Amino acid sequence: MSELKRLAKRTWIREMMLFKRMLGVILLVGFSGCVGEVSLETLRFNEIQVIGSHNSYKQAIDAPLLDMISKSNPALAESLAYSHPALETQLDLGLRALELEVYHDPQGRLFASPMGLSMVEDVAEFDPLRVMNKPGFKVLHAQDIDFRSNCLSLTICLERLRAWSDQHAGHLPIVVSLKAKEQVIDQPGFVLPVQYDVAAWNALDAEILAVLEGKLILPSEIQGEAENINTVITGTGWPSLSTLQGRFLFVLDENPEKNLRYLAERKNAVLFTNMPEGSPNSAVRFINNPVEQFELIQALVKQGYLVRTLADADTREARSGDTQRLEAAWASGAQFISTDFYQVANKLGSGYVVNIQAMQIPLGDSADIKITDRLFRCNDVVAASRCKRLLAGSETPTAP
Repeated sequence: MSELKRLAKRTWIREMMLFKRMLGVILLVGFSGCVGEVSLETLRFNEIQVIGSHNSYKQAIDAPLLDMISKSNPALAESLAYSHPALETQLDLGLRALELEVYHDPQGRLFASPMGLSMVEDVAEFDPLRVMNKPGFKVLHAQDIDFRSNCLSLTICLERLRAWSDQHAGHLPIVVSLKAKEQVIDQPGFVLPVQYDVAAWNALDAEILAVLEGKLILPSEIQGEAENINTVITGTGWPSLSTLQGRFLFVLDENPEKNLRYLAERKNAVLFTNMPEGSPNSAVRFINNPVEQFELIQALVKQGYLVRTLADADTREARSGDTQRLEAAWASGAQFISTDFYQVANKLGSGYVVNIQAMQIPLGDSADIKITDRLFRCNDVVAASRCKRLLAGSETPTAP
């Protein structure tokens, strides 16, 4: 996209958002009982927007190792300079979409001794509990160089999600995307990941079910008696928030070929898949660039798809303070907007932050309202006519 076209699109998005604010269209969810308002219980899953985190498990790379990477590849080092607190801390802060990257490790010990630890000195101890020695799926960003994680095994991640969910009854449905990592890093001594085969996919489903059974939104539930899930979400639509609250929806965020490998002869899939729109199994789409792909995202949202996009990428926005991408993400109607920078203390100096607290919706006094988790905003692209102001006479809220 040329710089002139990029500037024109940015101007158009800003003007559109300003116009809608002037009309009072970008509105947060109101309470039932007011004239013309819609009960929170009737809002559908695709009619809200929430904030999520990108590579949610990631801890910071050891400073000496990041410095070493920077000397040979400064751009790569800059893109890796972010981290997140524990998953449960993110949920406490108000995030309602998470991302995990999982490596198959059926024998254990495959990732127990990262090469990066031997490349530099003065690094912190790695895996004192020897989690990496045990068989099972491991959670990390990139073998041997970006290996520190808030939950080194998938089971540990899932157990923390389960514990948090049990302590927060009635929370919004939470989307958890998975990447099934098997990429080779062509460097001497680096781990060669195990490729995903039928046994690996079966094990992945089983590991999720072992911890979260009864807490999952499954593709079969959404499909019901329909021919396929795509006809449901583009027809009758997603269920209400009240139907899905307190549970998790897992999505395999991979390319179509890899998604089909997972789906092959799988009658009771645990994971939704990021399949191209119109495909029988397509219900959730990952469209990363809300500026260049703005029209595509809006079109998908209007058709009934859930869409995840990125408010920032590779720490660029956090360094420059540029909010163009964030503003486009909100205006696009994407339901899940992922960021690496949702905490006030942005260590990269620009002050860029995706403000979670601006999403907070007061609980009100009605004992009849069951949706008590209010860290979302109403999705103007698909629900403008169904959403009213929070309180009569309140100021029209601006986008976070």
